Amino acid sequence: MAEPAQLPEAPSPAARRRCGTCYFYDPSPLRGKGWCRHPLLRGERELALVDQYDHRCIQMLHTDYWQPATVRTTGVPPEVHRVRRRHSMRVYGLIGLVVLSFGLIIAGYLAISGLAGSRGAQPAGPPYPATAKIDFWLRSDAAAGAERLAFVPMGARLELHDSKAGEILDQNLESPAKWYKVKVVATGQMGWAYVGWVERQP
Repeated sequence: MAEPAQLPEAPSPAARRRCGTCYFYDPSPLRGKGWCRHPLLRGERELALVDQYDHRCIQMLHTDYWQPATVRTTGVPPEVHRVRRRHSMRVYGLIGLVVLSFGLIIAGYLAISGLAGSRGAQPAGPPYPATAKIDFWLRSDAAAGAERLAFVPMGARLELHDSKAGEILDQNLESPAKWYKVKVVATGQMGWAYVGWVERQP
């Protein structure tokens, strides 16, 4: 009596798990190729094509991330929904941080602009107006023995362009070592004048 023919074994559920039958498989224009869009694998597989007949997560990571494609009609699995929600929260948090940064930059700019505007007509920097308190010689450097450049009469209008420490001529002054780099308005001559010779105008 002949033995009955054995029927082929039905493939196991694991054998049917392929990238092409996974919920996260996204077909590409290349035939038989696509992308794995699983949220936990995006960093590693976003740019890498997978074969629809492979089971890449098992082959590479020995971890099965496969989900049946039929869940598209019944909803996303809860654990994947949680992953996507965390990802969205990170994205919205980053956008909020960028918006806040821009807001702080604009607020700082407006505050600085308002501070500069509140100073009114005060000059932003040199030259400052001044007059000669006494007759003196304009020097080439901040020292009494420096070359004399031009005679400046008392009351002459000056412009203060710079200052530096030099030779002390009068210990009783508030800034005994201070010298001004001045310009005589009438002649345009530039040189150095001792602090005790010049009166700065408000």
